[in-house]
Amino acid sequence: MNSTTFEHILDLAEQGDLTKVDLLIEDISDSEISFLDKKSTAANFGKMLDSAKREDFALGIINMVFQVIGMISVFAAKSRKTDTVLITGNGSKNMIGRKVLTGISGLYNIQFEYPADAEFATAIGAAISGR
Repeated sequence: MNSTTFEHILDLAEQGDLTKVDLLIEDISDSEISFLDKKSTAANFGKMLDSAKREDFALGIINMVFQVIGMISVFAAKSRKTDTVLITGNGSKNMIGRKVLTGISGLYNIQFEYPADAEFATAIGAAISGR
């Protein structure tokens, strides 16, 4: 993508089209599959159209990363018998990532919450534990 900053990747992703890089349920089925609607990802980077642009790749990367974060969070929350997950770090400010997590939230009845100053959670925790 020839990008040197995360902000630039986010800017590119805002203009991306996921249908050019990800294989969706609608690409392999005429109907929904179980609780997954036709716009759900069947395979990250499973389509890779020749017309895909770097904006599409940027969106595909962010989508894949947040789908993984979301699913690991779902499994962790379910194993702890909770339905709430706190999202911290710089990713908590990522609007594309939040949209992905909102979709996962609806599928698995998990609430993702974004505390104030979430991007500083690690630093705040380190400062508190260093007292």
